[in-house]
Amino acid sequence: MPRILVLILVIILALLWTARPAQAQPTHVQQLQELGIRCLGNVPGNLDSFRLDGDESAPYLPSALFSYWSDNDRQVFDNDTLRTDVRLPVLFYRLENVGIELKRVKSGGLLRTASLGVRYRLSGPGGQILADNQCSDSLTDTLSVERARAYADPRYSETNIEPPQGGWFRSVLEPAVIAGAAAIGAYLFFNLRSRRTNDR
Repeated sequence: MPRILVLILVIILALLWTARPAQAQPTHVQQLQELGIRCLGNVPGNLDSFRLDGDESAPYLPSALFSYWSDNDRQVFDNDTLRTDVRLPVLFYRLENVGIELKRVKSGGLLRTASLGVRYRLSGPGGQILADNQCSDSLTDTLSVERARAYADPRYSETNIEPPQGGWFRSVLEPAVIAGAAAIGAYLFFNLRSRRTNDR
């Protein structure tokens, strides 16, 4: 009987592992926004107000930057804003690379790497260059195939990516083995229990 209990316990743990809930994770866009803040958030230094001239190819970055600076009591104006009374510093940036890469890992999930490369220049009110540099950064984590599909955003090609296909074992044989083990465990459990009842 102890062997049966061990087998049932193993089957239950296997089923719970395959059905484990995924932890809340940032979407693909949120990962790229975090990288944008890490690269550009501190560039303005102690400036209280400035204009932002951002790259239009990733419209989700300016919104994240505006929120970040607003939370830090900065006044940020879009570069198209008409403001003739005061000349403001300008933070200009252009993306060199941006993307999400997904790779299969042995655990059955996906390794996600978000990467961002940006070139920026901060100019003072008189046109003087206050900062001129580039930043490359990346974030890596793991997530399930289901979440990777859910996080794809069709509006942005860099986030609208299909997870790589798994091997034959993972896509066909592994679920069959788990289902088979569960069925065998259930059969043995009820069969042996029935025999014990009949022997009494």
